[in-house]
Amino acid sequence: MLSKKNKKIVDDFIECIVDSEKHHKLTELLYPDCVSHGTCLGVDDVNTVIEMRSYIEKIHNAFSDFKIEIKDVFGDNDRVCLRFEGEGIHDGNPLFGVPAFNEKVIYDSFNIFKIEDGKIREHWGTSNLYQRMTS
Repeated sequence: MLSKKNKKIVDDFIECIVDSEKHHKLTELLYPDCVSHGTCLGVDDVNTVIEMRSYIEKIHNAFSDFKIEIKDVFGDNDRVCLRFEGEGIHDGNPLFGVPAFNEKVIYDSFNIFKIEDGKIREHWGTSNLYQRMTS
């Protein structure tokens, strides 16, 4: 059964992605040596809180009106699985080498979080963001 405490940790992490004013909270939610395989948006591994914060800033610099809608969340023991839909208008900086094209991008992301002692220890994620930006 999904622990309410672990779900809250993942909810808070998603809030840090959406709200650029809350990036500082990442240090409270992630182990300093947390490994994110694929990151939340399906690119190379991110291995530190600093790299995660930098990656999230790239998303905010590329998209305005960025939102995440959680579609499914479930889990057991130390794992939380999350499926969400992200959306934003790509009207800022290039992302993945793709220049801004001033249109809304909607994508799907699937994630697994390993929670240990109240923090995210490891993350696996994949998404179709790049495919949606280039199709």
